[in-house]
Amino acid sequence: MEKNRPPIVKKPPQLRLPSLSEQLSSLHQLVEATRQKELWRDEVEIKVQTRGLPFMLMGLSDLHIGGSIDYQALQRYLTFIKTNLVYTVLVGDLADNFSPTSHPDGMMKDLVNPSDQWVVARAFLKVYEDKILAVVSGGQHDFWQEDKSGIDIYRWLTEDLNIPFLEAGGLLRLKIDDVEFKVRLWHKIARLNSQFNLTHAGFQALRLSGDDADLVISGDKHLGGLAV
Repeated sequence: MEKNRPPIVKKPPQLRLPSLSEQLSSLHQLVEATRQKELWRDEVEIKVQTRGLPFMLMGLSDLHIGGSIDYQALQRYLTFIKTNLVYTVLVGDLADNFSPTSHPDGMMKDLVNPSDQWVVARAFLKVYEDKILAVVSGGQHDFWQEDKSGIDIYRWLTEDLNIPFLEAGGLLRLKIDDVEFKVRLWHKIARLNSQFNLTHAGFQALRLSGDDADLVISGDKHLGGLAV
């Protein structure tokens, strides 16, 4: 053995970092995979053949199942929808859904816990599946689970139901026989509300965005307003 010769050290080869192009391509694939799994859509088309019968659409919002609401009034609304040629869109805050990490004081005032609230919500969605044209995201009460745990409760509520889901502000293209109506659905239209005119926000949202929707349905304010 020759003196003063250092030992031979073999290291594993250095990992080659992917190029910028490869990294962007990988991120693009992740985005596409996420979109394919995404429950919520920006737009949905529904076709209705009336066969000469009337067709009526009534929005429902802020049911707050589990809270101290007027359940007899809610039952009257649901009975009206069930027994007539009336369809509905749900525009947010289906359950009260307070939790210990999101407004614990609100949770203490609820009649039942969030788990039982979603049991009732599930029954409602199942019974009225054929009458619900779309459900809109955006209500804080509906998404505290997702904010805290990443779980979208609606995926589990509707896994066997045919109910379209729209992002807040999504477009429902409602084609009734040969006529198409563009229905813009929000839970809450922020910054444009007026205490003197409950429909101001909808009109201004369309005007400022250049939207050509025929109808706006929104919720959040717990007050009724209608304008044409």
